[in-house]
Amino acid sequence: SLKYGVFEADRNGIMTNLYNTASGLKSDDIKNIFIDNYSNLWLATGNGISVINRSIPLSFYTEEVGLEGNVQCIAQFKNRTFAGTSVGLYWQNGDRHEFERIELEHQVFDLKVVNDHLLIGTNNGLFLYDGERFEQLQAFKSESIFVDTINQTLVISGGDGIGVLDIISNYS
Repeated sequence: SLKYGVFEADRNGIMTNLYNTASGLKSDDIKNIFIDNYSNLWLATGNGISVINRSIPLSFYTEEVGLEGNVQCIAQFKNRTFAGTSVGLYWQNGDRHEFERIELEHQVFDLKVVNDHLLIGTNNGLFLYDGERFEQLQAFKSESIFVDTINQTLVISGGDGIGVLDIISNYS
């Protein structure tokens, strides 16, 4: 939620946990969530990244570990954790808990993994990262990326409206 943290529910919809500032989160403003390969719950919050690991206490990633700006989104791609912030794109530096800003220095709003590529929605357009290089797909302000697997398209929304790209099949 944007004000109350994260509610965790069981398969029957019964709330089992509430993660918020009272339980250790640095912010109740949750922007994005994903679960990594180890079942850790990663939260993009209003002032950093929190990781909920059920076997250890929460981990916080903020400016102290190199993560600058307001975290908007997070994703795991090619065994790395990426964070999109108001000042650029960051990745977790190996097994260490530090983040470093990488080549793309635009405000990042959304990250999606599609067909072994990372799609990056920014204020300067939509970018594709294959693990080695960045390619700008279009200059349309891309605040949200929706992957339509039925029609093999991407629906992009932003300050300039909504765009539809027929590219998913090109990157399989």
